[in-house]
Amino acid sequence: MSAWYVFAAMGVFPQTPGRAELLLGSPLFPKVQLKRENGVELSAFFLQYSGENRSFAMSFAGLRAVAPMTPLPGQWHHLVGVRDASAGQLRLYVDGQLARQVDACSGTESIGPLVIGRGRFGGNPVDYWRGALDEVHVYDRALGAAEVDALYTSGR
Repeated sequence: MSAWYVFAAMGVFPQTPGRAELLLGSPLFPKVQLKRENGVELSAFFLQYSGENRSFAMSFAGLRAVAPMTPLPGQWHHLVGVRDASAGQLRLYVDGQLARQVDACSGTESIGPLVIGRGRFGGNPVDYWRGALDEVHVYDRALGAAEVDALYTSGR
């Protein structure tokens, strides 16, 4: 999955990510409409902002590839999360560069609907994006580093 993401594009962002204390800023858009869809018990994997880690992450049940940076409000970032089942890896790219890779990704097929903007855990919607998404792409294969770089370069 590949997408451009800006933290807090709706004009509110967490003072301490993962907590309910919010700060107000200037929204990037005049109107925001949120829609929710039903999904399965647990998202197979998800590209997220991890409040626990205060950074971007590509997550799989019990496993996270966490970027070693804290995003700044109002700054766009290009994120690519790769679940490479054949190599047994999760890879997270931020702004065209490999930010983190973790091993031990299951080779089982992902089932259930594609949901953009949140995950699902324990049958409940979780981990909502707190910002805007643009140019979302979904692939039926694992992208390589050169493809990720080309995506980032083409969107700059």
